[in-house]
Amino acid sequence: MIGPGYGESIIIHIGDGEWIIVDSCIQQLYTDQGGARSAAVSYLVDIGVDLSQVSRVVATHWHDDHIGGLSQVVNECAYAEFCCAMALREPEFLGFASVYAEADPSPIARSTREIINVLELLESRGKVPAFLVRDKLIRRTDRNVSVYALSPSNERIRDFLGRVATSMPTLNTTRLRVADMSPNSIAVAIFIDLVTDAILLGADVEETPGGAWSAIVLNSEAMRGHRSSLYKVAHHGSDTGECAAVWETLLFPSPFAILTPNTRLSKPLPTAEAVDRILQRTPHAYSTTRLNATARRRRDIAVERTVRENGWKIRAVEPKAGHVRLRRRLGDPTSEWSLDLRGNATHLKHIRS
Repeated sequence: MIGPGYGESIIIHIGDGEWIIVDSCIQQLYTDQGGARSAAVSYLVDIGVDLSQVSRVVATHWHDDHIGGLSQVVNECAYAEFCCAMALREPEFLGFASVYAEADPSPIARSTREIINVLELLESRGKVPAFLVRDKLIRRTDRNVSVYALSPSNERIRDFLGRVATSMPTLNTTRLRVADMSPNSIAVAIFIDLVTDAILLGADVEETPGGAWSAIVLNSEAMRGHRSSLYKVAHHGSDTGECAAVWETLLFPSPFAILTPNTRLSKPLPTAEAVDRILQRTPHAYSTTRLNATARRRRDIAVERTVRENGWKIRAVEPKAGHVRLRRRLGDPTSEWSLDLRGNATHLKHIRS
């Protein structure tokens, strides 16, 4: 898992040289030319993986911290099937995205524009996305490694589309930046059955009124009877992503728990209370970066005046993305996860150090 403090991408080797990319974030390039690239593409290229070996690219949802550079991933992984929530094919969302695509001003990952770019790219290739709902099989390998979508349910999709319809600007009104329209109704949680173990990727699924996580626990056939030893903590460890039943029913005791922070909120995630809560559930908890690694200092007043007087524009350089890498031998029930932390990645208890 890769995350610089705002953004998230998960790269999974499911055996026999086959890879799946879940979500995308931007990796700043520290070269003479500068610029940015998808962190997932950079990682795979750096370790010598041919991008034709990527069989699936999954967008868990359309928020800009999960789809930065996604069109680049789809473009460069030309043989991969693109998968996203069923709601993203519906006229309500497509109309909403088209209206906002040119007006969404986020400088790195304009969420609606990025989705439109992906869909247009697929259309130019004559391809159609695989649309996901609860218990939809994403991939099963010859070694019976199975990848399933655990959400969204039909009820969540209807809720999301209803809120999209009410967010459409009316004629002769100003289009403002796209809000996140919380709660996140259509995030795609993913279950990976390794035969002898399992992985649960919580995306940004929230335990909202009506119970998105509770519904998965109670109704998912794909996960029934399975527990996972590795959990991508939902929604950056937020209170809304927390569900006790997930830890008690879907996970083994003291699993490996990994997360990416979100430092661009008024109250960055995870909070101190969330960190304590997660560490009470498992000692094996890790973050892709420290919260203070992305802190931005206020510039001197004289510097601010000089910038204004000269009409200069300053873009904050994102920190290098941290990596949390976990490996185990496929098909061997006696093997255990090995951990490798790179960059600013850290144990969760040190996330504020």
